[in-house]
Amino acid sequence: MRLVAGTSDTVVVNDNVPVPVPLYGLNESGRRIDVRSVRFDPISANGVLLSADGQVTCSQRADATGRATVGNVSTMFALLCRPIRGFASHDNLQLIVGDAPEELNARAIGVDGQAVTLLAGAATVQDSAVASLDNGRVRARKPGRTFIDVEAGGCAMDFVVEVFERADSTAAMQPWQEFTLTPLRLVGGELRTWRIPPGKYELLLVPDTTAHGKAILGASASNCSRWPGDAERYTCIARENASVIVRNASAPGRGHDAAANLFITHQFDSYRDTAFTRTHPWALEAAPRPAHSRRVCPVQIVAPPLKRR
Repeated sequence: MRLVAGTSDTVVVNDNVPVPVPLYGLNESGRRIDVRSVRFDPISANGVLLSADGQVTCSQRADATGRATVGNVSTMFALLCRPIRGFASHDNLQLIVGDAPEELNARAIGVDGQAVTLLAGAATVQDSAVASLDNGRVRARKPGRTFIDVEAGGCAMDFVVEVFERADSTAAMQPWQEFTLTPLRLVGGELRTWRIPPGKYELLLVPDTTAHGKAILGASASNCSRWPGDAERYTCIARENASVIVRNASAPGRGHDAAANLFITHQFDSYRDTAFTRTHPWALEAAPRPAHSRRVCPVQIVAPPLKRR
């Protein structure tokens, strides 16, 4: 028989409370078997505590080497303490059908306040028809909303994933569609508009820093609130005859050209999009937030990157 601790004799611990070292045996045919009466060499150093019965407690980021014995069989294993205290997230992850899969826009934060990339946990997509996990990255499958339930370090969190499809124009945009114009170029004093149907939208203008002119984003016949930060990003409720407006603040004929990337996202709003829901019943099929039986770690919402696509 051979003993194996964790994954290939590497044990990653993200908890900051005592947890057992995962250990199993392999018989001569390579089949996994349970083992009993395991003895561990105790460790008490650098914030790592390992008891003789295999309970490990990590109070800080540290590495150690452990030893487990069953009868006359023993194994050495790497013990990697990476306790976490919570997560940092860029709020909802927004994807486009057909684009390459993206990393989940969240990271674990250690007890030392630094990012933890070495995790022993699990991630589950609530609705795999909307999105799926592809080698640790999230792939968009169809328009809609779902949640990714992440468990690590003795706690569980769920993160929102929204999937959109591309729209060729804004005139007849439906919920779960995004219109993109990259790059958008405006000469001095130029103003351009795009008519949008009533509904809830996210508007984002990402400037091209190589251009000297400044593009300004706005909307007519809409109630908009600006996101915190320096980005030209708004959440808007568009009324009848609403338009998205982008203008170059430079004087006509004398100012610099402006360049930017424009993103107009028609978000689903169950209170307003009742007609869309009648013809697209899947719009209300988003999975409810899961009820976690484990402790819920704190999540710090941080400003999102200017654009992911």
